This record gives sequence, C-alpha cells and structure tokens, in this order.
Amino acid sequence: MGKALLTDKPLPIGRLTRVECLALECLRACSDTGRADTAPCTALKELVEQAREGGFEIWRPEAFHVAQSELRLLSMLAISQRVTLDIGRIEPALGAALLRAAPALQRDGIKLGFGTITRVQPGLRKIVQRVPVEGRKSLRMKAIRHARERGTMSPREFQAIGVTRQYLSQLCARGDFIRIRPALYRAN
Repeated sequence: MGKALLTDKPLPIGRLTRVECLALECLRACSDTGRADTAPCTALKELVEQAREGGFEIWRPEAFHVAQSELRLLSMLAISQRVTLDIGRIEPALGAALLRAAPALQRDGIKLGFGTITRVQPGLRKIVQRVPVEGRKSLRMKAIRHARERGTMSPREFQAIGVTRQYLSQLCARGDFIRIRPALYRAN
C-alpha cells in the first residue's frame, strides 16, 4: 500500500477509511462552487481556495479516485489536528487556513486517524512541530514541588493539579511520597 501512495497514480476511494472519505467529501463539496453551501464545515471553503492557489488539485465530488494532492491535504489536516504546524515553513495563508479547518472538522465529528498521516509526502514531515505535552515525569515533578511548598497534601489537592489517586499510589510505592495518615501525604 505504501508504494501505491508514493506514485502519481490516483488512489481508489475504496482504499480510504470512512473518516477520510467524510473529510474528502467535505473538501470536494466546498470546491464545487454550486454545492458549497451543503458542506458541513464552512472553514473548509477557505482551505480549498488557499490549496488551489498553492497548486493543490481538488477533484469533483463525483470522482471515484483520490488525487495525490488531495491525499497530501488530508494528511496536513490530520497533522494539524494533532500537533501545531510551523506556519513559517509553508505558505502562511494555507497554514492559517489549515489551523482553522482542522478544529472545525473535529467539531463536526471528523477526526482523521494516524493512517492518514502516513500518507504524508517525505518533505511534509519537516513542517511539523511537536506540541509539548505534560507527561508523567513532569506531573511527578509538579506533585513533588506542590507537596514541598505546602508541607502536606490531601488526595483532593493532588487531583486539583492532575494527579489521580492511582498515580499517587504509584508515587508512594516509588518512595516519592510518604503517607502520614489516611488522606494525608508529604514529599519524601
């Protein structure tokens, strides 16, 4: 399947997932000037206009195949639903339109999967900039910092900063916290 996606041959619509078909249907409905009002997402109309100005080819809604440029646009939408695009590396108008269209698709219940991102052309990966996500290590440090500032903390105070009771138990088992009495903890 990977080799078929890297060629210039069009891909049959039957090879796409249901969500990709919905997103493609919205894109194509926005591209058809007579049917632009029927699309569930109005932000896609601006995206289609910017994509066409950038050289992307969007086929008619009746087409049974998907153009490679449509696949790239779907991949860019999937990426912008998950991470922040570095707009400086692509055309600013297209990047701004992507940042408006991706959340609009999610509000309409269309969240493109990771399989869509694998259809990205090799050069497209360079425009992605990961969003820092607070992981368990930083959550652990945050909990330790709060406990040292306050002296003792209750499980409700831990939950207020995002530490669940289960994770608090894991932190106690690791030796990061000591249970002084029921519902009262301090940093070790």
